[in-house]
Amino acid sequence: MSRFLPLCIIQWLKYIAFLHGWLLQMLITLIGFIIGFGIYGPVSLYGVMAIEAAPTHLSGTSHAVVSLACNSKGCDTRPVIVDR
Repeated sequence: MSRFLPLCIIQWLKYIAFLHGWLLQMLITLIGFIIGFGIYGPVSLYGVMAIEAAPTHLSGTSHAVVSLACNSKGCDTRPVIVDR
């Protein structure tokens, strides 16, 4: 029994280490999915607003520029108050 116990403990620790790595990878994947799901909507809405505001021959370029700005934290989803 005394020689068998350390082998069981080593195997148990290997299993826990594998399971912990797998759970950590799933957690990172889940967090990435949630962030991507939350960012997709505002980027698309700002892109559509850019297409509507730009001339017809520049609609694709304006969408690309605004999407790039939104993905690099250039767009803020809070309301903006404009004084006129």
